[in-house]
Amino acid sequence: MKLRLLLLITCALLLTPLARADSLTAPVPIITASMSLARAQTVVSGGGSAVQAGVGAPAGSCAANALYVNTSNGNLYTCNSGTWAIVTSGGSGTVTVVSSGSLGSTQVVTGGGNTTLQTPNSSTILDSSGNLTLGGGLTTGSPGGGVGGYLFLSAEGTAPAGLSTATKDNCYADSTQHGLLCNFNAGTTLPLVQGPASSTSTHLAAFNSTTGGLLADSGIVDTAAGLLAACTGCAPLASPTFSGTVTLPTGITDASSTFNVPTGVTLNIASGATLNCAAGSTCPSSGSTGSLTGSSLTAYNVYYFGGSGLAKAKSDSSSTLPGICVASSTTVCVYSGVVTNGSWSWTEGGLVYVSDATGGLMTQTAPSTSGHYIQIAGVATSSTTILVLPSVNVAGL
Repeated sequence: MKLRLLLLITCALLLTPLARADSLTAPVPIITASMSLARAQTVVSGGGSAVQAGVGAPAGSCAANALYVNTSNGNLYTCNSGTWAIVTSGGSGTVTVVSSGSLGSTQVVTGGGNTTLQTPNSSTILDSSGNLTLGGGLTTGSPGGGVGGYLFLSAEGTAPAGLSTATKDNCYADSTQHGLLCNFNAGTTLPLVQGPASSTSTHLAAFNSTTGGLLADSGIVDTAAGLLAACTGCAPLASPTFSGTVTLPTGITDASSTFNVPTGVTLNIASGATLNCAAGSTCPSSGSTGSLTGSSLTAYNVYYFGGSGLAKAKSDSSSTLPGICVASSTTVCVYSGVVTNGSWSWTEGGLVYVSDATGGLMTQTAPSTSGHYIQIAGVATSSTTILVLPSVNVAGL
């Protein structure tokens, strides 16, 4: 390469008209490939043109027809409108740039050592600020000595420009969360999750901060038959087993589920607490309880015993009296005990009568229509509870 460039210089000199030998500003030397010249040293001048040489690319402005040779790599420069421009040939080859600089598709750069970086295509660029843009993937070598391949991010900071870009997946080292934050396809910039230094097998993980990027060992054990193993689509366990004192969550509203109290376990209702029973449900009674068994009953209605079984009582006729029990479910009718219905709204301490308006209903307003009857079904012990005490003494109006 150097020999070819020197031949070009020689041809240029032969085409330059020379004045008398005594008018040359410098003697004409023989230029060889091995000669060493200082930066900006004039080799030949005459006829308004000059050839200069030096280590590294030329700097500053230049005069018309001036030539410059970079002795470190053999590059030839010419002066174009006062600015140095590298002379390229029409052939092919590899241009070697010593030290740093931007790389093109056929360039390599060496840093003075044994490492050579060669660009695979024109989209791979190493700029003068040290930023490397790759046109393909990045593969790390083998450091040797058992050390694994590595990638060091030597500085943390804020989000760089261009982090959120469509069709691009970008990450950076964040100085606030002290971890990697990534943006995928111009979406939300989120942290990559970091696990703890150690964990226990079968323990569930829990978030360890509000950033969404740190996990910790929760200490909660999941066995082979535990939470995860039994979770199908995150459905609740069909038959959980409890031990010790169990505190129920507030507001269990799943109407399709049944909470079963195992045999030998007592369900305690704390002092001041209220057990509300929705329509159609079965509520326990307090104290001594007596009940009849029926079928297709309407919960919380009062019943009398007809010829074919239990039927809804009504106090407008003696044929539908006396009421003898209050249904606590579709199959149980309590004749002595407590029945609770969360939808009731009684006046505590008031008597409850069999209604003369609608069969099965009860009221705290005694019937007053002539020819109707008054029968007490029980006493309201709270706004939602009746102590069932049916009176068999029915008074006619």
